[in-house]
Amino acid sequence: MTDQQALDGLAPVVPETRPAARGQRVEFDVYGVPYPQGSLSPFIDRATGQARNKPSGGSKFGAWRNAIAERAERERDLLGAPLDGPLRLTVTFRHIMPSSTIRKGHRLAGWRWKTTTPDLDKLVRSVGDAITFGGLIVDDRLIVEIVARKVEVVSDWTGARVIVEALT
Repeated sequence: MTDQQALDGLAPVVPETRPAARGQRVEFDVYGVPYPQGSLSPFIDRATGQARNKPSGGSKFGAWRNAIAERAERERDLLGAPLDGPLRLTVTFRHIMPSSTIRKGHRLAGWRWKTTTPDLDKLVRSVGDAITFGGLIVDDRLIVEIVARKVEVVSDWTGARVIVEALT
C-alpha cells in the first residue's frame, strides 16, 4: 500500500509504534480546571422502553479531555511515534484553594492536599483516555503503574502535570 492509497481512504493510516526505551520520559502541563471522566448514568429510552447508559460529564469534561489530548498529540509528534510497552503515569492535579479556607500555614506552603470532590480515580481515568486519544501512548492498558495526587494551590496555575515514563 502506498501513502497515497492510505490518504485516499483505501486503507487506514496507523502510526508506527515502537517500544519506549527504558527511562524514556515525557512531561507536560495542561492548564485549566481538572474535570473527571464521569460514570455511566442509567436511563430508560422512551422510544424503545429499554434501559440504556449515557456518559455524564458534558461539555466541561469534553474541554478538559481535549486540552489533554492536544498536549499529548504535540508530545507524540516530537517523539515521532506513540509510546508502547509498560508505562508509569504520574499525575498531579492542581485545583485552586478556596479563599475562605486559606490559613497562614497553607499560605506559607502554597498548597495543601485536596480531600474533596472530584474523585482522584475518575480524574486519572480522564488523563489515561485522553493521552491514548491524543496518540501519545498506544493504549491506556499499557499503564502498569500510577502515581496520582490532587492538591489545592493558593495561587499560580491550575490544571495537571502529566509524566509518562517507560519502565522497560
